Amino acid sequence: MKALFVSQLALAAALGLLSSSGFVTAAAADKPAAQKIVVPVVNVAAARETDVVETVLVTGTLVPRDEILVGPEIEGLRIIELLVDEGELVEKGQVLARLSKETLVAQVAQSDAQLGRADAAIAQAQSSITLAEAAIAQSEPALTRARSLVRTGAGTEATLEQRISEHNANLARLNSARRGLALAEADKKNLQAQRQELDIRLARAEVKAPAAGLVSRRTARVGGLASMAAEPMFRIIANGEVELEAEVPEFRVHGVRAGLKAILIPAGEKPVEG
Repeated sequence: MKALFVSQLALAAALGLLSSSGFVTAAAADKPAAQKIVVPVVNVAAARETDVVETVLVTGTLVPRDEILVGPEIEGLRIIELLVDEGELVEKGQVLARLSKETLVAQVAQSDAQLGRADAAIAQAQSSITLAEAAIAQSEPALTRARSLVRTGAGTEATLEQRISEHNANLARLNSARRGLALAEADKKNLQAQRQELDIRLARAEVKAPAAGLVSRRTARVGGLASMAAEPMFRIIANGEVELEAEVPEFRVHGVRAGLKAILIPAGEKPVEG
């Protein structure tokens, strides 16, 4: 009997049916340990239709849409006044700078004097024509009478020759006066053309804006010489319109189309729609 009890005790120990106080029942050995149940949290929202907005981010440089280069239209004049600065809006025809024009004013005065002499020459030629025509008006009837007298035998050939000579001289003076008038009028036209050129040069002593826009750069300096071969005195952004020059990644090109809304964020400035 003792051997049988030891065998049963060893079997119970092997099956885990022993506790610190002795034997446990088969029912207690079969009951599982208690487990904590975790309940998942579920967020819900009402279903609705909406648009999915795709944004393409690019980085670029702001450039003028149409840049106007403004330089002097006359050479060698000194800059005496600058009337606008960078960042200012200007209108078409607005004076941007003034150049020294003392030399041009002196040339204009000289041209006016030459035109006055040309007018005097024209008046003198017209007077000579009038005198020659008056002389012809006297010599022509005298020549006619002399010829009549010679035909009737009452006059001499010497008198006729004298009347012919006088009449021819008057005709020559008339032709010379007419040529003198034509020459004086031609000289005046030439002087008038030179005077018009001076007026144009005088007007160009004021550098004006060819179109409205924003002055983006000013390189002119007071005291400098205006030169058409040098760098432009001013750069104007026509109508103040600028563009963004940027490169879009190849895999995002499909998302860019003409007319799409763009938001430009300049460095240190507020966003601007475009």
